[in-house]
Amino acid sequence: MDELVSALAHNTVPALSRSALRFGLWQPTVADNAAPDGFRQLVREALRRDDPPSARALWAAYLRTFTADSFPTQELAGAVDALLPRLSPRIAGPIHAYDLHRPQLALMRVSDALADPSGAGLGPLRAMRPSVLRSRLGACAAAGTIEALAGRTDLIEHVLGQMRDGDGRFTAPLTEYLYPALVRPYFDRPPNEGAKQRVIEWIRSAYGDPRLPTTSRPMLAEAHLSDRCVNTVRRWLAIETLHLFIEVINKTAIPQWEHRRDFWLPYFEANFVTDVHVVFGSKAREFADSIRQRTNQHMRWADLSGADTDQSVLLMHIGSLIVAEWSHDGTLRFWPQGDHAAPDLKQQKFSGAELRDGSMMVRNEYGRAVDGIRHDSYPLWCERARRVIAEHTGLMP
Repeated sequence: MDELVSALAHNTVPALSRSALRFGLWQPTVADNAAPDGFRQLVREALRRDDPPSARALWAAYLRTFTADSFPTQELAGAVDALLPRLSPRIAGPIHAYDLHRPQLALMRVSDALADPSGAGLGPLRAMRPSVLRSRLGACAAAGTIEALAGRTDLIEHVLGQMRDGDGRFTAPLTEYLYPALVRPYFDRPPNEGAKQRVIEWIRSAYGDPRLPTTSRPMLAEAHLSDRCVNTVRRWLAIETLHLFIEVINKTAIPQWEHRRDFWLPYFEANFVTDVHVVFGSKAREFADSIRQRTNQHMRWADLSGADTDQSVLLMHIGSLIVAEWSHDGTLRFWPQGDHAAPDLKQQKFSGAELRDGSMMVRNEYGRAVDGIRHDSYPLWCERARRVIAEHTGLMP
């Protein structure tokens, strides 16, 4: 890097070593920060040298930095075209055949090859070195194909199968584009259940479970979409957790949850529930495990002790409140976020006392201060709960 910066600063670019020239072509921002028009100077130098190493450096930089409409990609595309005769036939042939040195055409041609279930057109692309399918060009083409195939999970799996490394992991360039490609079609309307489960599986494989604190924020090419993508998947998982909770309760308690489901579902659908965790007693946990085996394996919950074995608790983070909805005849309880007594939704084990003690005082129907809301007076309990949440969070679904 020092050699590159010095050459650009002192106008000695022709003296650059091959490795320094290659590094500069791979780092357009570094080059332009070192000197005005620095990147264009490096491209011109590669063209001046007009030799195979320079042609290979241009081609590698084009694949590495590809963004179809960007200035560096357009500059590199023109230079690759000019030095195409300096590349080996194994590289130059597919570049010409697939129009890989014409950015927009390249995206369409690679996308068509990826979408073809027969895989007939992928052989030359796989054989190229550097690999087109492992590059940003391949990632952009795959992402566009995947987004266009929204809902057609078998075809999407075919495309993704071409974009894995030898260990079965998605290539690093693809992870910059995959999250929006999978989720953006469903920002406003969720997919059917089968498609949703496949998308969640792919997201967890590429980025980790968005519910876990150890899962980092995805680094996406469209950085402004990171939060919306993650929040969309978290909302799906939160609603799934609510349905799991309700199904377990219907197995372990007298059917009583229609009103509670109808009350909470709008909060989940409005994305007001920013985190959710279910806690099951031992008997309830048995039912939950049977549901997980029957439906999907990524459901998770915590264990409850110090309560009846068939009792369960739905823990929710809504605005500035932590909320515990107990099953059976349990009480709906609230804690201010950050209160020392508030349950930690990341725990894997809870005692009943942890989910009862220190809860916030609220007013009952008689105006008396009590430590929670009982569910024995529908729809009055709904009105009181809605008022408590609105007063402390400002959220009204």
